[in-house]
Amino acid sequence: MLIRENAEVPGLAPLRRPLKINEQTLKAIQEGASSDSNKVINLIKGLQTTVAEKGSAEPYLIPIGERVDAIREALEVRHIETSEALGQLEALAQERVAAQKAKRESGLEDETFAITGTEAAGLWRSERASQGSKCRL
Repeated sequence: MLIRENAEVPGLAPLRRPLKINEQTLKAIQEGASSDSNKVINLIKGLQTTVAEKGSAEPYLIPIGERVDAIREALEVRHIETSEALGQLEALAQERVAAQKAKRESGLEDETFAITGTEAAGLWRSERASQGSKCRL
């Protein structure tokens, strides 16, 4: 156990906790110089972490998590390309950021927003669909 805790492998960066998706991290991912594949991985891990940590308190996140899983599975079996997955994941991250902002502006408790926020979430999906999203899930 002591060896495992203190051993190092040259050239490998230390593992970091997955990002939690908010407005700042989404912007950093979008504007970053990393490859589309890295952005997809970061968005998947970040959205999954956000849903896992906050999904019970913020139930509107659960459908977002389900769609992230569906996108990940479609990407793994090559039903969609990386660029398409990136677009869909960015849209989900935008939805999460918009929901977070709407909740903050509403001043409602988590449970109340979860009930009334479902209408707003429906509007976000409708808006995204009207922008030509190709989500086939």
